Amino acid sequence: MNDKEKVEAIRKTLSLNIEGLMAYSRYVGLIHDIMDDKMTMKQVDVYIRDNF
Repeated sequence: MNDKEKVEAIRKTLSLNIEGLMAYSRYVGLIHDIMDDKMTMKQVDVYIRDNF
């Protein structure tokens, strides 16, 4: 992902309403994966849809 896509993916992630420690740790892990180029935008969308 380029920087613009990373910002959009993180923006989507930050818009989630999360509750609980386990959900929070997955949330932070997702942001780390986005920043480390371990996920594509499509993977981010699927992960958010399936887990939050």
